[in-house]
Amino acid sequence: MLTIVECTCVKDEKKKSIINNEIQRLFDSIILSGMSGITPIIPTSGIIQLARQLFWDGISLKPFDLLHIASAIEIGCDEFITTDVNSIERDGNIIKIQNRGVKVIQVTDSQYLSPEVAQIKLDI
Repeated sequence: MLTIVECTCVKDEKKKSIINNEIQRLFDSIILSGMSGITPIIPTSGIIQLARQLFWDGISLKPFDLLHIASAIEIGCDEFITTDVNSIERDGNIIKIQNRGVKVIQVTDSQYLSPEVAQIKLDI
C-alpha cells in the first residue's frame, strides 16, 4: 500500500512533475486494477517484523524501503524492481537481499516485463 502513496506523478524531460486527472487515473488503473501484475500488499505483523529483522541483519535502508523488501520476500517475489538501485546497493545491501531469494533489479533487467514496458521511464 505504500506504493500507492509513493506513485503520485510522472516527470517530463525537464524533470518537472506532472500531476493531473489523467495521471491519477493511469496510476489507479495500473496499481489497483488487479490486471497489471502489481499486487498491493497490506503489511502484516509478520512483514513488519521481517522488515525490522532485515535492519538488524545489516540491511541498512530506510524503514519504508525495508517494508517494500520484506513484502517482496514474504510473498515470494523473484524480482524487486526499483528505479534507485544505487541507493539500495550501499553497504552491500543487494547481496544481502538476494541471499533471501529476491533479485534487486532495474526495470529494464526484468525477465517478466516486455521490452515495451521495460522502456517506460518512471521517475517515482
